[in-house]
Amino acid sequence: MFLTIFAIGIVAIILIISALLIWRERRAGDYQDHLDPRDQPGGEHAAAMAAAYSSGPSSMGGGAFGP
Repeated sequence: MFLTIFAIGIVAIILIISALLIWRERRAGDYQDHLDPRDQPGGEHAAAMAAAYSSGPSSMGGGAFGP
């Protein structure tokens, strides 16, 4: 009897978690549909950030391990 109740409880927990994950995924999909393409960085943004990061220590006077 105890094992039956325990198994039903485990199944109920799994079903609740699954339902919450499915609901969250659908809600996230709704928000992704409304994103403006200009808000999503492209390759130019990544290249500019990499260039800024690589020139950072030299313009800031070096770092702990740099000149």
